[in-house]
Amino acid sequence: MLAVATASTILLFILVRQASFLRPPPPPPPDASRCAAGQTSGCVGGMASIIMAPAPLPAASAPR
Repeated sequence: MLAVATASTILLFILVRQASFLRPPPPPPPDASRCAAGQTSGCVGGMASIIMAPAPLPAASAPR
């Protein structure tokens, strides 16, 4: 009995998790519009700024 209940519970969790991926994504908020040509911020699909550290120098060109 315990084995059947455990197997049923695991199967239920697998089915519920799989069903959650089938939902379509929510639409964008109504006040956000698509980006016009050349527009990079303040719109849906805009560009995000990323700050990255510079790449380390190769060992051959490092100053001594």
